[in-house]
Amino acid sequence: MHFIHTLLSPLCAGALALTLLTAGCTAPAKPPAQLTAQAVSVTPAASAAVDRAAADLGLSLLRQVRTEDTGSVLLSPLSAELALSMAANGAAGETLRQFDALLDGGTDLDTLNAACAQWLRDYRDLGGSTQATLANSLWVDPEGAVRDDYIGRCSGVFDARRSPAHPAAAHLTQRG
Repeated sequence: MHFIHTLLSPLCAGALALTLLTAGCTAPAKPPAQLTAQAVSVTPAASAAVDRAAADLGLSLLRQVRTEDTGSVLLSPLSAELALSMAANGAAGETLRQFDALLDGGTDLDTLNAACAQWLRDYRDLGGSTQATLANSLWVDPEGAVRDDYIGRCSGVFDARRSPAHPAAAHLTQRG
């Protein structure tokens, strides 16, 4: 029995190696799809300060990721900008001032919201074979109080849908 095992092991290993080598030599089933992306025409924000702040945020995120040994990373500065801008719409006082300093270059929330709305329109209108789907939502504790004006701005500017908080996130919304 040992003799058969000793003989079959190298044969199986050789057959497996040959199969793997020849599998990579086959022609693709169909040619790759032709890309038809069109030139992107991005409308600048109404404020150069907002554009600068958005670029600074994106570059800061990229610098931070590059200094950390995190392996492969997918980074979307636009997603970060939109999420933080939605949060800024619900902030007040010192928190809002900090959001303003980071996101809108010292202008105001209305100018930031106008820029976000324009960026969302630009991405929805990319055309060609380029597809971009942006989904914003508000996950709200059913027992929590959320201002109607906040929900209105998030749904109007960011096309965000209100959803009840997921049961798996219950520990985040529990009052203690």
